[in-house]
Amino acid sequence: MKLLMICSLSASKTEGHLHKTSSQNQHGISMNQPSHHQIATYLTDYALSELVKYVMEDTGCSIEQAMEKVYNSPLMPALQDEEGELYLQSPAYLYELMKVLGEKG
Repeated sequence: MKLLMICSLSASKTEGHLHKTSSQNQHGISMNQPSHHQIATYLTDYALSELVKYVMEDTGCSIEQAMEKVYNSPLMPALQDEEGELYLQSPAYLYELMKVLGEKG
């Protein structure tokens, strides 16, 4: 059993680095799992695009003005902090939080 675990660990290392975990899709094609950073970036980008839409809908402003409001909001640094994982919240929640923080700022 120990030999199997050692072989398993050795096989997953290349030049001292662990490979990304991989799995197979329904067609048997090996797929790499995204990293935590990739997931955080994707979810943050999605949340930002939704926040811009919400600002445009609520205020009737242009996309440029909405982007400026979102990117200059007090929420932005916290949203970009991967360790805080605020990006895991729904865009609707984040928008309400952005409005509350904007009122206090």
